[in-house]
Amino acid sequence: MEAEAMALLEGMQTSSSFQLLQVKMDSQVLLNMVNGGGRVPWRLWGTVSRIKSLALGRQIAFTHVYREANSIADALTTLASSTRVHQSFTHSTLPDHIRRLACLDRVQMPYVRLA
Repeated sequence: MEAEAMALLEGMQTSSSFQLLQVKMDSQVLLNMVNGGGRVPWRLWGTVSRIKSLALGRQIAFTHVYREANSIADALTTLASSTRVHQSFTHSTLPDHIRRLACLDRVQMPYVRLA
């Protein structure tokens, strides 16, 4: 949850010049915290507070999507949290498995994760 909250905060900071924004996330718990309908654990209180303050004065819609619809963001979050490396990517510099997910997304082909 902490990694997802930090990723959302970084995205909010990066997109600060946009007034109209649609944020899709696969964590219903984090969505509830940001929308004010859920309890915020003390360890996330500062991060969620900063997210909310960055949203003030902007038209931002926070919505839930299933993890399968958010596979690229999920893969990037997993990569960042496992390597502790923070970097930006272009389509050509994405790791191969994430580039394949982006190609599937571009042609609107669903990705189904087998457990």
